[in-house]
Amino acid sequence: MYKIDLDTFSEDRLIKAVAPQTYELGKALFEHGLSQVVEISETAAICTVFDKRNYHVKFKVARNHLYLQCNCRHASRGLIC
Repeated sequence: MYKIDLDTFSEDRLIKAVAPQTYELGKALFEHGLSQVVEISETAAICTVFDKRNYHVKFKVARNHLYLQCNCRHASRGLIC
């Protein structure tokens, strides 16, 4: 069974998954304490990111893939945030 763990969100994986500007923005928000894990289970996590407004991000692991659902401006353009 696949599950969320620290390796799921390793820096190497994140750098490969998103555009450089998006990665830097996310890193800055994280370093400034502007993200929070709201709920977590073995296969899913829900987070809130505080930028210009509150954004909700849902991560789900299934069949060795990470699925994301978000309501931020990057996701609305079809990008991974």
